[in-house]
Amino acid sequence: MSDYHELTRMMQKIKRAEGRLKTLLENKQVLEKNIKLQEVKLEKENFDVEKLEGLSLIGFVHLIKGTLIDKLDKEEKEALLAKNKYEYLCHELRFCLDEINLYRKKVEEKYIIEKEYKKCLKLKEKELVCLNNLDSKKIIF
Repeated sequence: MSDYHELTRMMQKIKRAEGRLKTLLENKQVLEKNIKLQEVKLEKENFDVEKLEGLSLIGFVHLIKGTLIDKLDKEEKEALLAKNKYEYLCHELRFCLDEINLYRKKVEEKYIIEKEYKKCLKLKEKELVCLNNLDSKKIIF
């Protein structure tokens, strides 16, 4: 009976791993989408900083108004925030990919365990049939 219980426990673990893997794959798609969006935002923020630092009309206007330094500081902060968010999302994606690999390995064992589980069930069925036949012979006189 212990083999049956152990295999049942292992099958339950694999079912949970399959659910977790599905969730991780969905999270991966969301993270990849968010990274692409953040990458666009980061490029925009870096472009804004470059415009102010370079010889552009916008930079010249802010220079004349005396607000160039303030505007440049603001744009640099926004660029830094965008970069930090982008790096955070990349880190999250790497972690998610590591988790996906871990759970894929757990799920790979499923077919081996299922085969053993089915063997064990057939053996238990045979035992029950044999016991049932023995019990029915005892009742008949």
